[in-house]
Amino acid sequence: KGQWLTSAPTTGSTASSMSGTGGSSRPCATLRNGLAWPLLGLGTYRLTPLEMGPVLSSVSHAGALSGGFIDTAVSYRFSHGAISEALTSLDTDGDSKPLWIQTKIPPRDQGYDRARACALRCVDELGGCAGNLCVLLHWPGASRLPPASPEHARLRLGSWLALQELYKAGTLQAIGVSNFDERHLLELCHHHEVDTMPLVNQIECHPFLQQRALRATCAQRGIHVQAYSSLGQGSERLLQHPAVQAAAR
Repeated sequence: KGQWLTSAPTTGSTASSMSGTGGSSRPCATLRNGLAWPLLGLGTYRLTPLEMGPVLSSVSHAGALSGGFIDTAVSYRFSHGAISEALTSLDTDGDSKPLWIQTKIPPRDQGYDRARACALRCVDELGGCAGNLCVLLHWPGASRLPPASPEHARLRLGSWLALQELYKAGTLQAIGVSNFDERHLLELCHHHEVDTMPLVNQIECHPFLQQRALRATCAQRGIHVQAYSSLGQGSERLLQHPAVQAAAR
């Protein structure tokens, strides 16, 4: 049910490594703000509260938790509480905590006031669980609006300005977006109130959905690209592809 998220360095997001458990080298990127970002993270989508503890315990015992990152979202029901409880039960110290926890503001909380309040709740629920907290906008659209409504753009901008404010105040260590395409990114870039572009854009990306134009836009703006479903959601067509099979060997 959980999944691994992968990243690739872009312009403004350079490759490096950091020491993990036992002194092992953990590949990471450097975000535009200079902070290290692990290239491999644990996604918690579909993990139930009962499953969260055993999964994080297994990952921790394998040495993959320290210095890594955990991805979650407000819309992953009960996920924040389950992650906090599981990490507390592991008795993690400052050296073995995940480097990052990344969560996402749902479409129902689009708009300045709701997004700001949601982000602050995320800080309260997850702030002590990792070295750094990153908050993304989960989706460019808002809930309960027609697809063509101009309100999406207005609310999206308000949400981003709320995250920008919290980031500049030091409340959040990184901010970004998820599922934003070139149009959404350029819309932010050209707005006079936006002076901090996303540090991360989490998108579906794999060999059968390479998103080359979007990745190029992110590279030009120094936005770190993070892939979910990087194995095509378990697609047999992808997993049985000769290139994937060769890489697995």
